[in-house]
Amino acid sequence: MKRADGKPAGGGWVARVLMGALAWLTLLSPVMLPRPDARAAAGPQENAGLRAGAIDTHGHLQPSPSCGYDAALEEALEAMQRYGIRQTLIMPAPHPAQVEGLPGSQCADYKALAPLAARHPGRFAFLGGGATLNPMIHAVASGEADLESTLPSFVTTADEILRYGAVGFGELAAEHLSFRPGHPYISAPPHHPLFLLLADIAASHDVPIDLHMEAVAAEDLPLPGGLQSPPNPGTLTENISALERLLAHNRDARIVWAHAGWDNTGERTVALMRRLLRDHPNLYMNIKLRPRNVDNRPTDAAGRLRAGWLDLLRSFPDRFTLGLDAKYPEDTADSGLFQLTEDFLSQLPPDLANKVGHQNTVRIYQLGRRAICHAPGTPGQRTLRVDAQALEGHLGHGDRLGPCL
Repeated sequence: MKRADGKPAGGGWVARVLMGALAWLTLLSPVMLPRPDARAAAGPQENAGLRAGAIDTHGHLQPSPSCGYDAALEEALEAMQRYGIRQTLIMPAPHPAQVEGLPGSQCADYKALAPLAARHPGRFAFLGGGATLNPMIHAVASGEADLESTLPSFVTTADEILRYGAVGFGELAAEHLSFRPGHPYISAPPHHPLFLLLADIAASHDVPIDLHMEAVAAEDLPLPGGLQSPPNPGTLTENISALERLLAHNRDARIVWAHAGWDNTGERTVALMRRLLRDHPNLYMNIKLRPRNVDNRPTDAAGRLRAGWLDLLRSFPDRFTLGLDAKYPEDTADSGLFQLTEDFLSQLPPDLANKVGHQNTVRIYQLGRRAICHAPGTPGQRTLRVDAQALEGHLGHGDRLGPCL
């Protein structure tokens, strides 16, 4: 397996591991409605195009102890209705290597989310892997599991996630800080062999990866104040160079670096994001706003859009989406995160608001495509996502709509 520059990725042993894993793989067969606002950059008439409804690319439905999702769905739909959110992409939170005992861990991934999305077509789509692939990656990275023996189940699970109809893999984590008791610290280098393998799998199916990674640009960064150590380490290790190795490994893999604007290290600056977006055409970002972490937020403490952020979005208008990171039912329609996001979006020029609000998401996640399953005995046995024009031909050949279980 080679990188975009034609050289082996990560050394000979890594290349052999990834090639072996791909052999396994071949065997497996509406933008938010802006309120009138004195700070808005455009008037109501100019913003009329925003009424199509936003798409939130990053949401979580938290199950009850008995794996029920009714309360989470009710809160999500209420918030979406109030704020004009047409669709939410739901996904499991990133789980650590040891998932036993975590609330809802047994019902948090793709097998639970697929039927929820099917019950509300057009309102929800889902990503998978946070509670299955992510623990495998971190178990190997920590030495709790062996890479070679993990590969078959990793590839099989990734394949099955897509057969269930996922539009991508997520939420995966390379650097996830612990903010409270019971909230895990998770860390693995983003160029770990299993992350590289997942990039190849994602590229082969034309789906993105949602990646949670706190930015650590300094060689050794002291743990930011207010965070406990343990479980967090006292010093955070630089990870931007490893992220760039992941991005360079397969240029056909779309990597969505989650939570732009929610900076917990002080190092995810506009300058850093601009440089990475310039150097890596397969890098995308979703935007998250919260009342705290104001320093590198798109809006200042008074809620005004920062000039540097506007310039960044104008420079890369096709690379950003909204990713509210709401956790239902914990986050309700009254939570401030929705208002912050609406205020931010209302200050963008209409064409840029449409791109960030929904157009980019449709393209990055291929939301106009449908999953189809090949009829037994046909030349191709793999799941595909096809557009409306190709769908008619597939159905005529005896293929059927996914999920492919």
